[in-house]
Amino acid sequence: MNQTGDFTEKEIQQLIKKIEPIIYYSLFQTKPELRDDLKQHLYELSLNTLKNVRFKEPKSLFCTNEEEHAI
Repeated sequence: MNQTGDFTEKEIQQLIKKIEPIIYYSLFQTKPELRDDLKQHLYELSLNTLKNVRFKEPKSLFCTNEEEHAI
């Protein structure tokens, strides 16, 4: 499963929901007058990362094909 920004709208919403606590924690560490700009910037940065970064399946502890058994 190699994906380069092939996320559906629903998947993007789920991923954003998972990082929202981190975004809100960052906002509370910022001056109140700067929070709106920072919030927008963090959401944009997150969306750009999802669109541009290539994600791969993590390697398993168990080998799934014969080529992985070769030493």
